Amino acid sequence: MKEKQIIVFDFDKTLTKKDTLLGFFVFAGNKNFFFYIKLMYYVLCMILCKIKVISNTKLKDIGIMLFLSNLNENELKNKFNSYHKKIDFNDLFANLNFDSKNNYIIISASFQDYIHPIFPNFVQVFGSTIKYVNRKPKKTLFNCYKENKVTALNNNNITKIDVFYTDSFSDFSLAKLAKEIIIVKNNNLIKCTTIDEFKTHFKQ
Repeated sequence: MKEKQIIVFDFDKTLTKKDTLLGFFVFAGNKNFFFYIKLMYYVLCMILCKIKVISNTKLKDIGIMLFLSNLNENELKNKFNSYHKKIDFNDLFANLNFDSKNNYIIISASFQDYIHPIFPNFVQVFGSTIKYVNRKPKKTLFNCYKENKVTALNNNNITKIDVFYTDSFSDFSLAKLAKEIIIVKNNNLIKCTTIDEFKTHFKQ
């Protein structure tokens, strides 16, 4: 019997048209007078994260504090379960045909709790998680970002990837585990068979 392939997909801008985390914060946040002030502050923090003044984990913590901290655990779960209706998926997602012949994994820096309901139960989903205090979202528990994606897979006894789909050089550590890397740019797929070939498609 042929061994099942391990096929891994990044989520944001690999299967979607744009990043989904900011969209989730907007979707889940209480739309009162202060909402737009919070939103402007968060966008400023995104810029600070981009220029490496604050960490990606800190940015998530700020988003949780600004937009989710007023929700209880059940309210947030309902938001997670319904957010997929607001996501713009790309052609790659539309053409996916999951079956039992391979092992499929979705891995993302976004929250796994809103990604998981999108896919069949046999598809494994790994993403960032939230720490709750008194049933209220408090901060990031695990940030599934960059090297932490490798940690997430290793913790589930996955040490190699047959095919890996990604849009970002931030997934370099994960790409090193893959036999074949497919870069997703808009609706174009670029196949790479070596990590050096992968690197040539991104400006350092």
